[in-house]
Amino acid sequence: MSSLKKEPLELIHKPLITDACNRLAIPLSEFNFSNLYLFRKTHAYSLLYLNTGMYALLGKSYKEQSFLMPLFLPVEWDKIVALAKEEKAQYIYPIPESWVPSAEASGYTVSFHDEDSDYLYEVEKIATYRGRHLDGQRNAVRTLLTDHTVSTLPLHECNQEELIHIVHDWEREKSSEKSDEVACKEGIQLEAALGFEGLVFELGGKKAGFIIGEPLTPDTFLVHFAKTSHHVRGLYQYMYQELAKKLTSRFKWMNWEQDLGLETLRHAKLEYHPAALLQKGRLVP
Repeated sequence: MSSLKKEPLELIHKPLITDACNRLAIPLSEFNFSNLYLFRKTHAYSLLYLNTGMYALLGKSYKEQSFLMPLFLPVEWDKIVALAKEEKAQYIYPIPESWVPSAEASGYTVSFHDEDSDYLYEVEKIATYRGRHLDGQRNAVRTLLTDHTVSTLPLHECNQEELIHIVHDWEREKSSEKSDEVACKEGIQLEAALGFEGLVFELGGKKAGFIIGEPLTPDTFLVHFAKTSHHVRGLYQYMYQELAKKLTSRFKWMNWEQDLGLETLRHAKLEYHPAALLQKGRLVP
């Protein structure tokens, strides 16, 4: 299973990769062209054309470790491992939990790392914040609507420069070294080409936040970015809830991606009580 050619990931690869991901229908955030494309520089993604007529990606992790990502359901794991060795990939990733039994049956060990896992939420639960575990979210939204006049606009009706300004303000306030600022700005500029949908929120007539995503599988919506220009109690909770309300007739689940091992991000995501953490395996050749 050697590769015929290799080229940097570009926008022209969208139909090819989207088709491959749709056929797999795996609810992990990596199996999505926009996610791969917007972080192509961060992860140095290259597309491999295989002699089987299938495709794979080569990339680098945040820790500068190289990995191979198959864009197809592996059948012969020995050949996948041989390809990884040929391309000098340190591991194969991400391996969905559904692939693990066949990998182990072929004699390989798959390991998991908490920071890789995606957070999965039930759309209806976020839309209503029902249950005592979400009292804090309901109270935060109530406070926001008591203190502010909030209006909501569709993403495609808003000026991109205003949204990029929100990202600038968000970047100034964040405390982590890891940032998706560049990817978020490019995503705003390419929202039509990438097929994004989302909502923009105004407080007192001024743009204050937005949330952007797209369908990942037939029953799962992937949330790419949620940003506010300044901290207003309840705004994030309100943005997630309003998006969920828009999605209830179309999707059962929302994927909020991984926490990258950032403690503050992990804590924030866990406060919404995810229905599941979707694990992503690594197979070291």
